[in-house]
Amino acid sequence: PRLSGTVSVRRERGDVRYDAGPGSSREEASIGLERLELEAKIADDAVDGTATLASARGGNATLAFAIGPSPTAAPGTPGGDAPISARFDGAWPSLMLLQPWLGTNATADGRVRVALEAKGTLVSPVVSGKIAGDALRFDAPQWGLEFREGVLVASLDRGEVTLDALAFRAGDGSFRASGTLARARREGEPDGLGTTLAWTATRMRVLNRPDRRLVATGEGTLALEGGRVLVAGRLAVDEGRIEFERSPGATLSPDVVVRGRPP
Repeated sequence: PRLSGTVSVRRERGDVRYDAGPGSSREEASIGLERLELEAKIADDAVDGTATLASARGGNATLAFAIGPSPTAAPGTPGGDAPISARFDGAWPSLMLLQPWLGTNATADGRVRVALEAKGTLVSPVVSGKIAGDALRFDAPQWGLEFREGVLVASLDRGEVTLDALAFRAGDGSFRASGTLARARREGEPDGLGTTLAWTATRMRVLNRPDRRLVATGEGTLALEGGRVLVAGRLAVDEGRIEFERSPGATLSPDVVVRGRPP
């Protein structure tokens, strides 16, 4: 027997809420879910379907997929060699949804767009597409970190993930990087080929605290090969101030007496 029929799953009501911190309203602590559904049609073991997510604050995403019948599996049963084609499109207007995982020590924000396509078989799909982000920001005041105006562009093609551009502002300076983030092993190549990045920093404010300030300029490369991390480059410190205190900000109460020391 061959499988035929339809599957339909839809949200009727409800929302997704998270811990947005003290003082947050009920609206700020939800993604504003508006639509969530899955539709699939099955005809003689072939599946054609779509999935949709729409929300006011959590972003929007769509997935369209088609899975053909397996050429080797018995009728009515799926097989890993079944052909597949799929496309995923997503857009997130803000990364503030990550705040519950970052806690109160850091904040992150920005916009992200994803467009991916997959072809091949069910167990070995080949993914290609683009990932882009802009207005990216990360702040961690207690560590003196402030990176803003970030831009990220990455592409996927036949098992290779390429970082086309990563840039952000830090103080009056900037940081840029590009290269390969991951790469599938090809025939005749040794194992362990992976990340290879080239970076440049121009008066980049690495740390910005009253007791820890560091501005640096330089360039270099970073690579992962054969289980080793290879780092090469040149770095110059333009400005710096590091204060060391054995007990920073700590004073003894006047009623404390240390034996062997004058009061």
